[in-house]
Amino acid sequence: MISEVDIDWWCSLHLAYGFGDVRRVCDFGQQEIRWLGDPALLAILGKFADICGVPDALLVKSRTSVELWRMLKREIVSIDVCGNGDDLRRIDLNADPIPADLVDSFDLVTNIGTSEHIINQMAVFRAMHDLTKRNAVMVHAIPCGGYSEHGLFNYNAKFFTLLAKYNDYHCIDAMMRVGSPEPLAPDVAEFLADAHGMFKNARSQPRHFAGMHTSFRATDAGLFVALRKMTDAPFRAPLDATDEAHRQK
Repeated sequence: MISEVDIDWWCSLHLAYGFGDVRRVCDFGQQEIRWLGDPALLAILGKFADICGVPDALLVKSRTSVELWRMLKREIVSIDVCGNGDDLRRIDLNADPIPADLVDSFDLVTNIGTSEHIINQMAVFRAMHDLTKRNAVMVHAIPCGGYSEHGLFNYNAKFFTLLAKYNDYHCIDAMMRVGSPEPLAPDVAEFLADAHGMFKNARSQPRHFAGMHTSFRATDAGLFVALRKMTDAPFRAPLDATDEAHRQK
């Protein structure tokens, strides 16, 4: 889901990576757009259209990423396992290799709330690497805390630090947005409270846990990271180990 927050961030990235030069975009997932309606943020849409060299594009009328990029006269390819439209390439990021015609061919690859839904994290980050041209940019807008009802993974800054180190990416920007504490999502609370009887053979002393889920709070936080691919080298998986341990392997 793309919002004015993402567009505002992309405008700030323009100083380090000229969006006017972006001609081919790849989205992970067919992205919908949700304009939040903040007048100050909506003004950012005009700025982004101007940055992209199409100042008369009425981006506020776009409802999908495909509509937005086509208003900006860019080519857009969306990778997803379901959906429709001529932008769609039906690829399972859990397992499918990137087709040869898409390798090293995109100026901008976006991961706006998609990778956290994919169980095979190795495959999804390798795919992003393979799609991106040398000197082009990958942008991530993903959860790093809370979101108890959303996705399978949260990320931390260390992950992207190691990802960049092992693949010689240059980080051109990173930021975090933090919300307010909220109760856990109902399905998570029900699980912790054993509403489905899943702990009948494991939770021997339920009194230690009964009711605790009602006091839990989760603070939603999003991590935004923009990485520039600097070489044509194949993807390398980060190793979470000390340098000394790495040298001994």
